[in-house]
Amino acid sequence: MEIGAHAGMVGIRDTKQRELPDAARPLLVVPDASFTALLQKLGRQG
Repeated sequence: MEIGAHAGMVGIRDTKQRELPDAARPLLVVPDASFTALLQKLGRQG
């Protein structure tokens, strides 16, 4: 998984798709507050 942040947003994409050109690789973009909430939630699991 690749994660990058810029201007209050976080981009996430699957590194298993490296053979595809960048323009064809799906990218999930979420607000940084949502990404932080996700990480906090995952940290509480187990």
